[in-house]
Amino acid sequence: MEKRKNVVTIEGRNEFMGLCVEVLPHINAIRDALEKSDISGDKSASISVSPDGYISFRTYGSKWEMNRFSMDGKTKIKYEHTEEVELPE
Repeated sequence: MEKRKNVVTIEGRNEFMGLCVEVLPHINAIRDALEKSDISGDKSASISVSPDGYISFRTYGSKWEMNRFSMDGKTKIKYEHTEEVELPE
């Protein structure tokens, strides 16, 4: 009986690796900008991007956020105001 080798194939691996190689310098530049900035208290952020032009960038430790909802839309920043609601007894 012939012994079979375990063959692992992962669909999209090469494409994903190529994407990682392409975006990593940009991610590193964003990390460097956060490190230099005083706006983000803990120096971290989240980013969402889609091919149709949607972007969302939010820094943690601040209440600032940047959004664009479509490629032809305007990019805007906003500040989140929150306060606790107290119910009367």
